[in-house]
Amino acid sequence: MAKKVKIRVISGGQIGADKIGLEEAKKLGFQTGGTAPKKYQTSRGSDLSLKDFGVSEISDADTTSYQGRERRYGPRTEQNVLKSDVTLIYTVEGKEDSPGSRLTRNLAKKHNKPFLQNPTPSQVSNLVSGLGKENVTINVAGNREFTNRKAISQGLQAASNPTRNMPKNLSKAIQSRIGPP
Repeated sequence: MAKKVKIRVISGGQIGADKIGLEEAKKLGFQTGGTAPKKYQTSRGSDLSLKDFGVSEISDADTTSYQGRERRYGPRTEQNVLKSDVTLIYTVEGKEDSPGSRLTRNLAKKHNKPFLQNPTPSQVSNLVSGLGKENVTINVAGNREFTNRKAISQGLQAASNPTRNMPKNLSKAIQSRIGPP
């Protein structure tokens, strides 16, 4: 029987997928955290409730060191990608390539971090199993319009119960599609 994996969920705290990821993780008893923009800014203004999830503001040093063009959310997006083992990106139909989702994917590729977009629970389980770690940090990101709590919750539950004895060829197929773990 596969060992249960200890999951920590982080995000940038934006409304939609980011915030739902934190809320669902807390319901499941997972540790939460992440990095938000200064003053915990979201598209709806400052959200100080993010502190209750262990989310902290981006540091001046991390903001200054960010090399990308997107200055408002880019620095915190990069920090969450860097501080995670894997990123799960949840998008609504027709907005799979939104600026934020594209930025998250590009930063995951840049930093050689695995990611899945709109994953099934099985895909999440297989990816986490392929990491071979007992403690895994998952960055949840995606569209502001994303509201499917069930999809995120099921993905996080699957991450904590990784697939047993994943075939090596499946592990290689996942890596070729998303990049090495």
